[in-house]
Amino acid sequence: MSEKGPIISRSKVQLALSYAPGSLFTFEGGKGCFLSVPILTNAYNSNIVTVVAQQIEEQMREIISNWFQAGMRTRDASGPPVYPRQVLDRAAFLDFREEPAFDMSQFILLEPTQIGYYPDPLNFVCADCGLLHKYSDVDVYARSNEEQKNRTDCKKTGGKHRWVQLDVVFAHWSGNYEPLFPERPCQCGNNEFYLIKSNTGVFSDWHFKCSKEGCPSTQELTRRDPKTKELLEEKIRQGTVHQPKEMLMLPVSYRASSLYYVQTDRFIPYPDAAIFELLRPDKQDDLAGELMTIYNYPQRPASDDEMKAALENAGQGGAYVVYAGMKTMKAAAPADVASHFQEQLDKMVEDWRQKGWLERGVAIPDELSARVRERQDYTRRFDPIRLGIEHSRLQEKKLQTAGGIRKQIFDLLNPPPDVAPEGTSKQEVKEVYQERLRTVLGQLGVSKFLMLRELDLVQYSYGYTRVSPTPTTEQKGLQMPVCLRSFEPVARGQRPLYVLHQKNEAFYVQLDEAMVLTWLGANQLPGLHLANGRKFGASYIEQYFDFGPYLDDYKSQEADVARTICNMTYMLLHTMAHQFIVTISEFSGLEQGSFGEYLFPADLAFIVYRSGMTPDLGNLSSMWRNFNVTVLEQLLSANKLQCSSGSLCDHRGGACPGCIMLPETTCIAGNQLLSRSALKNGPAPRWSLQREDLVGYFTFTTA
Repeated sequence: MSEKGPIISRSKVQLALSYAPGSLFTFEGGKGCFLSVPILTNAYNSNIVTVVAQQIEEQMREIISNWFQAGMRTRDASGPPVYPRQVLDRAAFLDFREEPAFDMSQFILLEPTQIGYYPDPLNFVCADCGLLHKYSDVDVYARSNEEQKNRTDCKKTGGKHRWVQLDVVFAHWSGNYEPLFPERPCQCGNNEFYLIKSNTGVFSDWHFKCSKEGCPSTQELTRRDPKTKELLEEKIRQGTVHQPKEMLMLPVSYRASSLYYVQTDRFIPYPDAAIFELLRPDKQDDLAGELMTIYNYPQRPASDDEMKAALENAGQGGAYVVYAGMKTMKAAAPADVASHFQEQLDKMVEDWRQKGWLERGVAIPDELSARVRERQDYTRRFDPIRLGIEHSRLQEKKLQTAGGIRKQIFDLLNPPPDVAPEGTSKQEVKEVYQERLRTVLGQLGVSKFLMLRELDLVQYSYGYTRVSPTPTTEQKGLQMPVCLRSFEPVARGQRPLYVLHQKNEAFYVQLDEAMVLTWLGANQLPGLHLANGRKFGASYIEQYFDFGPYLDDYKSQEADVARTICNMTYMLLHTMAHQFIVTISEFSGLEQGSFGEYLFPADLAFIVYRSGMTPDLGNLSSMWRNFNVTVLEQLLSANKLQCSSGSLCDHRGGACPGCIMLPETTCIAGNQLLSRSALKNGPAPRWSLQREDLVGYFTFTTA
């Protein structure tokens, strides 16, 4: 038992998401409504907490800033003003100037092992006559419940009331909820009411009726949010115009998803804190240099005189003497020996650069330099520069396949024995398997297909909203700001952040660069040339414009966004990832909500992983052993390339829950920038300014 009541017994994932503090829920059987509350539990693993905490802190600063900016822009100058405390939890996310702020010392990282709960709201209705009765808290309920149970004034039965907890509450986008009870006493002074429900079941047809004999008074099913009422009435007294509907709460069943949206984010944890240094605002030149190396920008080599001067300044003049001598020997050597000397010279120069003796001497292109400066304002989850650095580190640390019987990362062309399909221990069977896999990967336009046994991934929940999961909601014909609420404090005023550290199986998929370039050219993006051996990611980064935290431009019903290599490439990767998840869920025994995705658009790659804190039973490796190439072949099948509902996907260039849309907890982009037309020929997505049909990616890969 916690000091606030009993403890919920559920999995870590359920506690961090479905039963996170602030949620109203009912146990199996549907009886009773309860509020989950935070309690102090095990602190997050101290061995890795420093790096994880740094990443969470960095993300939270961006999340809060983005939410604030979006919320404050809820209405234009013609509408009522919006105030910071309507957008962010004043106690947790605003400073004394009411500016967005995040102080990590006010939060504590916890493992979601225990969540407390207690019954609330204590609002009861007689199942026979509809009489309402509420208790202010559990103590009052304990003292007076027997008295209520023994009442014999039920107008329907003439005897005792059958009290049941009312399963509807008032909710507001401020994050508050209230019991479904009139806000004020009847004009006759009576405080008891009947709840009159209509036969339609529509809340707007319900009303309250005074219980006093002979009083005909009724009240509509309305209530004002106390928090918003206090704020706006003060502003109205000061002369600001506001509308009553800004305060009105909505009747909502506590079983409805709109009553509670837990707010979460996720990331692949860095192995160390060095990446934070590179991404700091004062390291822009170093960051640009790193990107130039990753994406094969041509580099201007330092002249001999520049190298000599730099090495002498570093006190390493002797190193240049060795270099000059080897260069003289190279000039006199035959071609095959000269190439060996050149390799040694290149290694020597790179070693000097790594040690800081020699500047790279690279002229940073203006476009890249501009993007590196602008990236401080990019939405983190779509920032191609950050994702490019993350992908580079992932390649260094994780994606280099290694030997051994139980490989942690492996190319599925040569899987280890415990994952290899049956019979591939025989060379002739293995060759057939490999040829079949190469064929389907070619048809999918995939250049690299790996499996990871243990992908590190951190997911954390930091707060919640009501009515809407995003910073704005339209209610009663007016855009309203949605308040981002933090969880209540657990100890010393610290508020919990619930951290889930997963190590589960995953697939890594990288698309063929040449195929993607061909596809882009066929969709009104011609002339994309990668001069001097540059990789695609260089052009993606140079042409990137921020998608925005909530992809608002891509939600519009108006076709007003021009196609770019960035939004088109992201849409292709995102659609491929969803197509992959939908297909493997059918073969692996895992539900679609049991997966997650991580996209690296500049590198034309994505990761699909099993998401969960329960022991990984090897569903993905077992799936590959049993079905292997058949899974990938299904991605190209006719039934997987069409939608069962048809209209939105096949005729309007989109996607829907009947095909490749996924649960919000699975999708990294809120199911935006998805289109079946990206894979097969079809109508342009609704956001596209150009209305010409899309040419599907598989048109070229399967040709």
